[in-house]
Amino acid sequence: MSLLRRFSGPQAQPTDLPVSPKLNRRDSLRWLLGGLGLSMGGLAGCETATTETAWLRVVNATTNYTTADFWVEGSLAVSSLSQGGTASAWLEVEAGDVQVSLRAAGGSSDKFSSSHSYDSDSSTTLVALGSLGSSTDALTFKYLPETTSAPASGLVKVRALHACGGQGPLNVYLTDTEASASDLADLDPLADTTVLEAMGSLGGFSSVDAGTLWRVWVTSEDGTLLFASHVDGFSLGGGSVVTLVVAPPGPTVGVLVQQSSSLVLANYA
Repeated sequence: MSLLRRFSGPQAQPTDLPVSPKLNRRDSLRWLLGGLGLSMGGLAGCETATTETAWLRVVNATTNYTTADFWVEGSLAVSSLSQGGTASAWLEVEAGDVQVSLRAAGGSSDKFSSSHSYDSDSSTTLVALGSLGSSTDALTFKYLPETTSAPASGLVKVRALHACGGQGPLNVYLTDTEASASDLADLDPLADTTVLEAMGSLGGFSSVDAGTLWRVWVTSEDGTLLFASHVDGFSLGGGSVVTLVVAPPGPTVGVLVQQSSSLVLANYA
C-alpha cells in the first residue's frame, strides 16, 4: 500500500522568500505525538516498522495543459495544477521507486508517466515540461534533487532552468531594480554558459546578495525581450538556494526555494 500525504505550508510573499526547512520524518512524528500527549519513547518498540519516506513537489511547465493532475502510484496527488512555474504543496511519499503520472485536469488517461528513485528523507522537485506529440520538445519530467549546500546567511545561490517548450536558446538575467532592458546587452546571463541552449537546460549556480531587491529578465538568443518581472523587485531570504524556472505560457518565471516555498513572477515585458 502506498503512502501519500499532502502538506500545504504557508504561502510565500512576493517581497520575501524565507528559508523554511521542512521537518524530517522523525521530527514530524515527534511533533504529531506531542499533540496527542505521547512520546517517542512510548513507541520505541514500533519505530523499526516506520516507513521510510521522501518529499516531492511538482511543477506544471507543460505547453499542452493549462491545468494538470499528477498521480502518484495510482492515486490522485495534485489536482488541477496551473501551467507556469507554480509548485504544488509538498507530498510525502514512500522512499524508493515511485511512479508519477501526468493527466489533463479531470482526465482518465496518462499523458506521461515515469518512475524515479527517491532516497529516504530526500527532497525533490519534479518539473513536467514539453509538449505532447512534439518531436523536439517532447513531454517529459525533469528531476531537481534539492541537495545543494546553503550559502552564508547574507548570500543566495541562484540558477535558472529552461522549461519553456517551443522556445529556442534563452538568456536569463538577475539585476537590481535600477537596471533597464537596455542594460542587458552589457551584462552576463545567469548561467555557466552563454545561454540555456534548449528546453531542459539547467544553468549553474551564481551567488548574489540577500538584501537586494531583484528583477528577472529573459531574452531570446538574439536579445529580444521575452520576460521582465515587476519594476519594484522582490527579495530572497539569506542562506537560501533558488531555482528560477522559465515556463510557458508567455513565458512566466517560477521562483523555487530549495526545501521551502515558491511563487510565480508576472511578466511586465
